[in-house]
Amino acid sequence: MKGKWIGGLLALMVLMVSCVKPEDVVIDSLESFQVTSMGVSQWTVDAGMKVTNLSGSKLQLKEATLSIDRQGKPLMTVQLMDKVVIPRRSSAVYTLPLAIRFEGLGGLLGTGAAFASGLKDCTVSVDATVRGGWAKKRFQMEDLPLETLFRQAGIDPEMVWKQYQQQ
Repeated sequence: MKGKWIGGLLALMVLMVSCVKPEDVVIDSLESFQVTSMGVSQWTVDAGMKVTNLSGSKLQLKEATLSIDRQGKPLMTVQLMDKVVIPRRSSAVYTLPLAIRFEGLGGLLGTGAAFASGLKDCTVSVDATVRGGWAKKRFQMEDLPLETLFRQAGIDPEMVWKQYQQQ
């Protein structure tokens, strides 16, 4: 019985140590943005993000969905197609395979207009599952200003719009 208690305490300690603080993960910038396929209602994109993981745990972004609205009307949904693994104590550019689904033709045209206007009046809702060490955490954020989120992540909306126009 004593061995089970010690084992339980050790497991709890390992779980507590494996928790990753948000300040240990830094999204530095969007390094590349490559459209791999285009359809009427869906695009697939490879986004190269520079990420620094200062924690002692390997991180896995298992699922992620971003919903973008403009003035309360849905424009598009961005979904991670495959998990992304970020080794502990590393800094590199990681490719995020994304599927972008537009809310009909209005969503496609509205997205173009939103980027052209600098993402004014656009909000984003995020639902993501991250695994760090043995711990799994689900993050949910609602109605964040999209322009603010982009700028905090080091992404310039005008640069993304220019890269899109060149393709």
